Amino acid sequence: SYPLTLVGMVDNATASASGRRNAIYRLVGPPASASGYVTVTFSGYVQYGTVAGVANFQGVDQSTPLGTYVSAVYTDTVTAGTDLFTDRTLTVTTTAGDLVYDTVALFSAPPVGFITATVGQTELWNVLRDRLTTNGVRVRGAASFKSADSTTTYMTWTASGIPGSCSGTCLRSWAMSAVPIKPAATGPTHQLTVAVDPVGGGTTNSSVGVHTYAEN
Repeated sequence: SYPLTLVGMVDNATASASGRRNAIYRLVGPPASASGYVTVTFSGYVQYGTVAGVANFQGVDQSTPLGTYVSAVYTDTVTAGTDLFTDRTLTVTTTAGDLVYDTVALFSAPPVGFITATVGQTELWNVLRDRLTTNGVRVRGAASFKSADSTTTYMTWTASGIPGSCSGTCLRSWAMSAVPIKPAATGPTHQLTVAVDPVGGGTTNSSVGVHTYAEN
């Protein structure tokens, strides 16, 4: 087995409830042949269920695989019978070439509604915790990634939907996490120029022209 290391966790706790959590764990450099399952163990009762997902990234710097973890919590007030669209954003400190990975958890009175990643982010999963009880579906979890091209990268999601069981107003709670993944360093490169004299006097492998190779 390969134990995971906690990168960061955030809890959108309220005066009446806690445990609206979002967390990112990591495993650096598992054997190439490794396969299996990720097991999540909870220390107590999970009332409304949970969403868990796994993403695998290659070409990662093995000595400094991650940048600085960031998180945020937000709470929207939704009026019964209305569809409230809300954008929520995490601001991540990055270096051009990083790959930013983020996860988001959304909680509300059932049904929990929808979340969509903004343009430029690639969604990895976006699923409901479909607990078929009188409590209804209250939890949605999603994840995405985005290539960084500057020192600041924004990860944005849009929530929408009408909580059918809401009377008057109800709360829609967010818990968001993100971390930049650092690419493995690339070594020096060398250029090889291939030519034939006289022109057309034969064939070569590599072909005629300038070729760039990484140093081994």
